[in-house]
Amino acid sequence: MKKNVSRHMLTAIVALSAAVALPSLAMAKVSGACGDCHTMHNSQDGAAMASTGVFGTSTPADDSANGALLRYGCVGCHTGDNSGGDVPFVLASTAPTYGTNTLAGGNFYWVTTTDNTGHNVLDVANGDGALGDTPPGGAALTSQLTCAGTMGCHGDRSEEDQFGAVAGGHHGPGNAATNGYVSGSGTDMSDAFRMLAGIEGIEDADWEYTADVATGDHNLYKGASRTDETDDATTISSLCAQCHGEFHNGVGNVSSATFGSPWVRHPTDFDMSALATTSEYAGYTDYSLEAPVAVDTMDGSTDLTAINHAGGLGDAAKTGDSIVTCVSCHRAHGSPYADLLRWDYSTMDAHNGTTGNTGCFNCHTTKDDA
Repeated sequence: MKKNVSRHMLTAIVALSAAVALPSLAMAKVSGACGDCHTMHNSQDGAAMASTGVFGTSTPADDSANGALLRYGCVGCHTGDNSGGDVPFVLASTAPTYGTNTLAGGNFYWVTTTDNTGHNVLDVANGDGALGDTPPGGAALTSQLTCAGTMGCHGDRSEEDQFGAVAGGHHGPGNAATNGYVSGSGTDMSDAFRMLAGIEGIEDADWEYTADVATGDHNLYKGASRTDETDDATTISSLCAQCHGEFHNGVGNVSSATFGSPWVRHPTDFDMSALATTSEYAGYTDYSLEAPVAVDTMDGSTDLTAINHAGGLGDAAKTGDSIVTCVSCHRAHGSPYADLLRWDYSTMDAHNGTTGNTGCFNCHTTKDDA
């Protein structure tokens, strides 16, 4: 067992009711009663208001105060069971149904019991028993991974304090009102994809609780059509590379020669659509929610319903829209499978007489035949 979250915290049902309701979200912009999230003096009727526990829990876990006058921390506000509401829950209080109520980033639920199924974030799980605080492909962190800040993924990573790192992100709309596109400018958290500093992307309004390619109901990730191992700091993979750098860039880390086959590690920020129609990836002709790819150019006018790749690879008009990223294969928060993978790698079996284009075979289509 890798839990360090109290049992009452994980089992508490986070209800969005009239009596206790988190403010509704419109992309990054939060609206609603200020007192639902903030406390001015951390006291009401002689009782402490701030809590490190789950939002909606009647008894605070302790009487400490949180930064930014908040009543709850990141985990406290984002623990619950997704049902299509206005708050993205990333730590389920009961076992989630994978792919149904786990959102685009997956869920931390599984890492509370099995180390390698999710990121071992402070207040969610203990540190990784095998790896400690050293991320694969990177240098050791100085402390356990957190949600935000210097040791985290979200917010301004030059800011040590988690609350300070995401300051402004819950209240500023940024460019999110323009077709869900955020430009990722600098450290302004109101204008960064999923509060990831400097990262561009198009945000799905319900975090892919519902998702449909035909209607453009999904995230769209920013990638780079690279020809070498130079990093583009605006892509989703470059964010992962801040901790897992050897998996993304650096001479000799990804490819044994120039940026191309033979690979020594799976490429990221690599554009499959630039390859010939005879390549093994030619069958990736429609955007896959199971193995999503990125585009190298996007703005507020990007039409997500057109991101379906009809026409196949090798089509010059499609160049730049079939880019492999870290999140093409992994869930950022966690999954039921080893290494945070989107599918069970142990069941991937090439040329086994069946077809279906699932898992690895979404891209490696010619290996999925008899």
